[in-house]
Amino acid sequence: MGSASDLFSFGAILYETLSAKRAFQAETAAETVSAILKEEPPELSAGSRQIPPALERFVRHCLEKNPEERFQSARDVAFDLESLSSTSGSTPVKAQSGSAGKSSLFKWAAIGLGVLVAFAAGILFARSRGVASRASYHRLTFRQGTIQSAHFTPDGQSVVYSASWEGNPSDIFTTRPQAPESRSLGLSGSSLLSVSRTGELAALMGMHPVAATYGAGTLARVPMEGGAPREVQSNVENADWGPDGATLLLTHEVGGFDRMEFPPGKLIYQNPGIVGHPRFSPRGNLIGFFEHPGRVSDDGSVAVVDLAGKKTVLSTGWADLTGLAWSPGGDEIWFTGDRNNSSLGLFAVTLDGNERQVERVPGDLILYDIARDGRVLMGREEWRGGMYALAPGQDHERDLSWFDFSIAADISHDGGTVLFYELGEMGGALSPSLLRGTDGAAAVRLSDGLCAAFSHDGQRVICTGSDGQLNEVPTKSGEIKPMTHDHLVHGLPQWFPDEKRIAFLGQEPGHGLRVYVQDLDGGEPKAITPEGAGLYFQISPDGKQVAVSMGTDFRIAIYPVSGGNPRPTVGFEPGQIPAAWSPDDRYLYVYRLGNVPLDIFQVEIATGRRALWRRLSTPDPIGITFMSNIYFSSDMKSYVYSINRRLDVLYLVEGLR
Repeated sequence: MGSASDLFSFGAILYETLSAKRAFQAETAAETVSAILKEEPPELSAGSRQIPPALERFVRHCLEKNPEERFQSARDVAFDLESLSSTSGSTPVKAQSGSAGKSSLFKWAAIGLGVLVAFAAGILFARSRGVASRASYHRLTFRQGTIQSAHFTPDGQSVVYSASWEGNPSDIFTTRPQAPESRSLGLSGSSLLSVSRTGELAALMGMHPVAATYGAGTLARVPMEGGAPREVQSNVENADWGPDGATLLLTHEVGGFDRMEFPPGKLIYQNPGIVGHPRFSPRGNLIGFFEHPGRVSDDGSVAVVDLAGKKTVLSTGWADLTGLAWSPGGDEIWFTGDRNNSSLGLFAVTLDGNERQVERVPGDLILYDIARDGRVLMGREEWRGGMYALAPGQDHERDLSWFDFSIAADISHDGGTVLFYELGEMGGALSPSLLRGTDGAAAVRLSDGLCAAFSHDGQRVICTGSDGQLNEVPTKSGEIKPMTHDHLVHGLPQWFPDEKRIAFLGQEPGHGLRVYVQDLDGGEPKAITPEGAGLYFQISPDGKQVAVSMGTDFRIAIYPVSGGNPRPTVGFEPGQIPAAWSPDDRYLYVYRLGNVPLDIFQVEIATGRRALWRRLSTPDPIGITFMSNIYFSSDMKSYVYSINRRLDVLYLVEGLR
């Protein structure tokens, strides 16, 4: 919690205590926010109450518009209040008639200010120490699995949520806090997005993962009392009901940009990364959302945009952002996030950027919804990432997970070593990359930052440096060599077979992803695909072609490395991504990102003939939300893949402020 915002709030409390009026009060929440930003409160001494000038100066010091001009710490406040209290007997005050009035005033100054000192010290000490709230948590779900979303019904008496329980496909359920037995709406494969003020549901049908924490599907309107969904639009990522309760705001990817549209078809805002969790303010004049710079992780900023498309960033520097909702009065956005890959807490930020921490408990919190009376729907999630590998000569997979969130980045050509990185709490802000033998040997730390792509001899990998550029890093000993010198964002690099060039996903500021080729002898990187490249690509064994998934519907296209249009292909379905080429360039192995279990198909490129080649599944499917990052050895006999496992509990929370 920022100390400047805490002290401003404390000044407002003191003002109201002394004057019996709010410092900033208008007819609407928006006008009140405007008053906070632009206006000064009336003088305390202007009323009938007798306020010492020193105390008035103290309160105004707390209410300075510029945070740098306020008190800078609880210690400063306590010191000033102590000084104010000790000198109250000699403070000039407005004359009163009669000795009783003077005696009463001095008594108030001496005793009342002492109380204020204790009051201030207690509040500010508690806030500076991050004391946990006295909120009450009422558990609503009791099954094992993952919750995608949860919302109050319009009357606030029931809850609608979507979840995947016991390894089954996601469904939408209703429950009541008084009797938390959940009733299924019978919509297998659906995921709840929003509930309108008239009780109609917005949901995604047939959702397919796009990345580990978000997906896309067909947006549909669903009656809460039951009935067939009415489809609205395909390839939608998120949606919220507009103020009229009948028109939908939606987000989807078009040409490498995430577009926020309201009504559908009218552009409000677009971003080359992800537009996450868009939510209308209570008045309907603003939309709060997460602005993610890329399409892979949940880092980014909290922002608002008005209906004319004017965006304002409220809070930045977040490593993880998961859930967002407006406070009932519309003066704050509440959200769950963290700044250093540790546990997720609940925070709030005002429209002028004053941020505070609302709640933190052991483990990760995720915010779903806030009712008009201030009750909160929040989840407690246990999120783990892991790896499974099949070593050479083995017939069963081995769990190679190291800490709490191990993600596979490659397997050596001989299948004996896995390259991976840690994204969880143990990895911290550095997200270190490590090496581990597929025989289960202990992991060895290689480098801070994300690394990928073994060289053929396994002696080198490609890592992202602290400056964002790509470097060649030895796996044992040797010097680090720079590989790129450009202004692009770099991701998922691969070696060409001759190891004289590399390819990577690159992004120019304000543009979508493309596949670039970089000659290691120098020169500028060359884009070989248009904008809109997906998260995965594979270089053919002869080094002449690149298979890449394009757009959020992941349509595989094969581009010549020399440049030009993609070659005609058949046999590839939307939503599939390339995993590997066969050594003779005849086949491409593809899978649908995130599916559990995960089916790998062999597609003959010349004819389009396809056949199921291998099915990957873990012994315990409960809570596994995502399977990805499959890498094969040169002979296609050994492999490694990653899983995300999330176990959630839904709570109704009261008492958060």
